[in-house]
Amino acid sequence: MLSAIRYAVDLVAEHHGVDVDLAHLDLDDSNVYDMLCAADTVGIFQVESRAQMGALPRVRPLNFWDLAVQVGLIRPGPIQGGSVRPYIARRNGAAWKHDHRLLAGALDRTLGVPLFQEQVMQIAIDVVGFTPAEADELRRAMGSKRSQSKMEQLRARFYEGMAGNDIAGGSPTGSTPRPRPSPATASR
Repeated sequence: MLSAIRYAVDLVAEHHGVDVDLAHLDLDDSNVYDMLCAADTVGIFQVESRAQMGALPRVRPLNFWDLAVQVGLIRPGPIQGGSVRPYIARRNGAAWKHDHRLLAGALDRTLGVPLFQEQVMQIAIDVVGFTPAEADELRRAMGSKRSQSKMEQLRARFYEGMAGNDIAGGSPTGSTPRPRPSPATASR
């Protein structure tokens, strides 16, 4: 990918006489975001899939952070975890609030919807009381090379921490997002 970027920069210089400085690109170019919102993304890495093209007009990214969230949204974890529809609804004005005030630090920037592993790690620290090392262990356990027994052990600790903070969802039937295996690895 980096060689393709270097090649593109060289072609711009050769054909247009413009030296592109990648460190000083305008990340707020409204023309770029207009194209993204119109799903005019064929050939654009990370946002050219049908799923991305279907979501872009509904999410309407207006800045670089929005674009990062857009790319993170259309991935197996958020799709399988049921995060896509709530995020898009909230992005388009649907009312929402955190299930608990301790979730705000980890989830404010994604409208209360966990999209990134780092958010689950932060929730584990802020809400459940995990150490950073335990939160990283949770991240690894949620990944593709996990042990079902390790996941169950961490899940139990996660629920205990939630219950200790009087958080609704401190059990498998609650509404607060919780770590769980993806369907692809649930049988391991």
